[in-house]
Amino acid sequence: MGVCVLARFVNGVCEQIFHGVGHHDHLVPLAAAPWTNPYTDVTEGRWYSEAVRFVTENGLMSGFGDGTLGPGQPITRGQVVQILHNREGRPSVNYLMQFEDVPSGAWYAEAVRWAASEGVASGYSSDTFGPGDHITREQLAVMLWRYAGS
Repeated sequence: MGVCVLARFVNGVCEQIFHGVGHHDHLVPLAAAPWTNPYTDVTEGRWYSEAVRFVTENGLMSGFGDGTLGPGQPITRGQVVQILHNREGRPSVNYLMQFEDVPSGAWYAEAVRWAASEGVASGYSSDTFGPGDHITREQLAVMLWRYAGS
């Protein structure tokens, strides 16, 4: 009996897809490491709880400062660009941002700056981004398409 790790390369990054123990053709997945759910509004065993664990452990989402994630709430344009910015490792960019509705000290400001500089997201106009607006399906589709390299 030995340990087996199956992986694949995605965009030059090795991604583990199975980790288990077994003998020849009979593999048993190793138990996942224990996780302490940091959110008061995410119940273990819900259909989305493993996804919440994934986005939390991978630094994509961290919830609100009050210990909640808001799983039933709509998402905003600012939150989406922050998630994508987190996915990229939160790179700093030197880009003059002219959106009057994005204060320089806002938690999403650097994400908006990055998204605008990379062409991932644009504003409604040259001076309005709408970071607190709920994102529409077409806006999300365009951002994801651009993020993927359109």
